[in-house]
Amino acid sequence: MKKLLLILIALPMIGFGQLGDYYISDGKLKNNGLEFKFKKPNEYVQFAGQIPTTIVGFGKKDAPGEIEFYISIYTLEQFELQNLRNASKSELKDLIVSDEDMEYYELCGYPGWIGEEGVQGYRSLQSFSFIRNNIFVIKATVRNKYIPSEVKELFYKMSNSLEFTNTHSLKSSKTDNYKLLGDYYKAKRHPKAKGLNFEIKTPLGFEQMEADRPNIVQKWIKNPKDNNTMVLFMVAVYNLPVELQDVSQKEWKQYFKFETGVDDISKEIGNTSNAKYYVLDNYSGLVFDSTVEMDRTEFTATTYQRSAQVYLNKHIFLIQMFSMKKDLLEENTRLFHLLANSVIFPDQYGN
Repeated sequence: MKKLLLILIALPMIGFGQLGDYYISDGKLKNNGLEFKFKKPNEYVQFAGQIPTTIVGFGKKDAPGEIEFYISIYTLEQFELQNLRNASKSELKDLIVSDEDMEYYELCGYPGWIGEEGVQGYRSLQSFSFIRNNIFVIKATVRNKYIPSEVKELFYKMSNSLEFTNTHSLKSSKTDNYKLLGDYYKAKRHPKAKGLNFEIKTPLGFEQMEADRPNIVQKWIKNPKDNNTMVLFMVAVYNLPVELQDVSQKEWKQYFKFETGVDDISKEIGNTSNAKYYVLDNYSGLVFDSTVEMDRTEFTATTYQRSAQVYLNKHIFLIQMFSMKKDLLEENTRLFHLLANSVIFPDQYGN
């Protein structure tokens, strides 16, 4: 757990003063299905996060780079903590408290830790909170060897103003997830799975269907006769080109997380946005939004898609969500991530 405190150091963050109006999250892909609001610091300029995990930042207008605040959201996989998926609050608390190098900290009733660190002339105060298989981070950074008391005070004021607007208490998270997901679908020996053994929970309220087209192993659809409310999920498996088979997961992770993999693949696909690094059950890849124009007999229709694809030893695994309405895509973002996080590739675990 010690390495967790070394993950976020970066750049400047907030200044002194009181709080202003609420910042309200916009439901975009970066949020990983979490919606929240908090009061913004007065006399600070708001800016968009420049890296995939940073939602928003605030900096002093008259002293750029000197004091800044950031809000970020990570998946458990990005912290290499996927083994804690669906752990209870008490389990997480016990784990953190048992580590003498970590200080336990709760944010809105969610367990986590808080700490300071310094690197290359900057000092950061940041809290990490486990929320629905994500890690929510609030960070204050100053260009100094220590964090002034005024910055710490503002950090805690912002934290205390935070509200998660689409979540219940952590105690009910498992029950709430079960209302959205059903039993596991197991693809073992399905001909379109091409020998890949995977499992995924089914979305409740959707009709499960075999797909007509090649590579699509299974699909789930709601309201298929009404384009205004139709939502479709599907999983597909593709064979990797022979020259890319048996590339190690270490190499795939390096390519997608630290090199140009996300940009390369999203550019090759085309018409993509919000592409970022993504992990499904230890396998690296990317997640992205896209639009596709579909020609019908008398008109052209636009479909909105959200996709996550990861690279295994011999296959590409793809989970996609489709809708004819962009707002439906956003409304079902949480369900998309719940389905993706339920994926298991059991062969990697042996017997």
